[in-house]
Amino acid sequence: MERLAAGLPDTGQWRNGFDLADVDGDGNLDLIHGPPRKSRRPPVIFRGLGDGRFSAVGPPRFADLPLDYGDAAAADFDGDGRVDLAFAVHLGGVTALLADADGDFPAASPGLELLPPGEADFSSREIEAADWDGDGRIDLIALGEGPARGTAHPRRGLAVFLNRETGWMPVPAPDELSFGDSLALGDLDGDGRMDALIASRRLGDPAVLRLQQKDGSWTVTELETIRPKSYSPAVAVTELDEGKVVEFALSWVQLAGDEWRSGVDLYKKLPQGWQRTELYAEDGAQEIRALVAGDADQDGRRDLVTGNDGGEIRLFLGQPDGSLRAVIDRALAEAGDGCAAYDAHLEDIDADGRPELLLSFANEPRDEECSGGGSLQAWRLSVQ
Repeated sequence: MERLAAGLPDTGQWRNGFDLADVDGDGNLDLIHGPPRKSRRPPVIFRGLGDGRFSAVGPPRFADLPLDYGDAAAADFDGDGRVDLAFAVHLGGVTALLADADGDFPAASPGLELLPPGEADFSSREIEAADWDGDGRIDLIALGEGPARGTAHPRRGLAVFLNRETGWMPVPAPDELSFGDSLALGDLDGDGRMDALIASRRLGDPAVLRLQQKDGSWTVTELETIRPKSYSPAVAVTELDEGKVVEFALSWVQLAGDEWRSGVDLYKKLPQGWQRTELYAEDGAQEIRALVAGDADQDGRRDLVTGNDGGEIRLFLGQPDGSLRAVIDRALAEAGDGCAAYDAHLEDIDADGRPELLLSFANEPRDEECSGGGSLQAWRLSVQ
């Protein structure tokens, strides 16, 4: 494995998530991230140069909003051919910024204006852009980040904001207690409609499935095979079959007796329900927050990358029998230098036909570890 000299920052608390899209229309993927935690900066776009490197030169102008760290999603929301940006903002809510002809993002689109910190009924650190209702327009799906100290708002559950001609329309949501920082989308029940799978940080919460109904609402459904007395930092879809989800990965932290354990499980859809298979487990409460699936070695089989709160990155390659084999690489395993891994993407950023691994790290700076508070990194995966 080789870390690329990609021009990405070696300092800063880069949490919780980022996205990749061709924002400037030059044919290269750009990296979009919200403000680094505690930075009091606007969001950042690192312009892809097409050779595995990025440049932060010439930042766009963003709307004067109370933006903060969280997550980012990029898509063309208004159908004008330009990539727009959405942000899930810690304690602030969810907003969508439309690109203008100059490449700036001067205002929030109607219906998703941010509130000052602590005043929003719903806020999130996890957002996805997708066509939830099948009308051809890109909607926003977010997961509540949970209760915060000193505020009365619960900030729980799934939130869907439908993209309408006149602005964004929230879908009425059922009352629920789940909250977290990761969600995945797909047709979980085979009815042709998009569903959501969440990683719930509520201990002992099996209600991680959100199955969409004909009217666009959804039911909160339990995953019967989930580990008892556990919570889930991250989830990722790991295999698709003709657009239907047949497998996903869920990271977990479990109270087993008087001790904590952590790891990753795979869930496969069978006629009788979701079958759970342990991918790996270890002692201690090491949260796996970064979890991404893709074909890292281009052999047609799904692979998986995990990153924990100690900054350890693990690569698992899909085998002909359907299993996943761990690939040991010391440099990649120590990539975080003690900073927690928060997000990961597998995308081809140098036009060689093979995906690179993009990672974000963040933590409070310490003397021995994570002295810079975090980083953004790009890695070339030399796997066989």
